[in-house]
Amino acid sequence: PNSTLSATRARLSPRFSVLSSNTKFRPCSTFVSFPRAASRDFSKTALGDAARSHNIAYEHIRALGTPRDVRYRHRIDRDEAAFKAGFLRHLALQDDAMNALVARVQTERCCLLCFEADPHLCHRWFVTERAAEILKQQNSELAIVHLEITAV
Repeated sequence: PNSTLSATRARLSPRFSVLSSNTKFRPCSTFVSFPRAASRDFSKTALGDAARSHNIAYEHIRALGTPRDVRYRHRIDRDEAAFKAGFLRHLALQDDAMNALVARVQTERCCLLCFEADPHLCHRWFVTERAAEILKQQNSELAIVHLEITAV
């Protein structure tokens, strides 16, 4: 593949140093996160500070986060099909943000971060799939690796 994009769950506190020093992540030059106010440890400020303290670039892409209404509805009804449909409707309108992400993964290895543990239940799954579709249309490939963080 011409490009590589990793995606994983992120929790800072004691695990961020493990995350950033893990050999699976070592090739990553940039962590990319999406909005999620689930925890102070997951704020864009905390993530950015922690990433930079490990010499890793950090970018927060608000446009690729789950819209508040979709996130809150899912929290109440746990309807995965409705979550997917709502997020995909949102993602279809985010061409500028997706194109910027795709351009970035073509020049450096990036790791998408999210609070959700299961990539199949997370918007990052749809973002990575969309990035792969865009690159395929450009006759390029994207290797997507969903990394799992285990307890230290």
